[in-house]
Amino acid sequence: MTAFSEQTGFIESVSECLREADESELWRPVGIYDYENNPHAIKLYQQIGFQFNGKYDSKGEHIMEYAFR
Repeated sequence: MTAFSEQTGFIESVSECLREADESELWRPVGIYDYENNPHAIKLYQQIGFQFNGKYDSKGEHIMEYAFR
């Protein structure tokens, strides 16, 4: 993955992000935007704890939020 120089140090893997969210009450991933034509990604996101929240972004895409334990 290539990031802009301004993003260096801010990019982390999904697993790193979720681990950080579990460890700190101050950090919460905002969500994942669902591209409905990718059922494999949706299944993966659900398996790691994301759920649809019933909301849509400005482009009409479904939003998934991480379900904290």
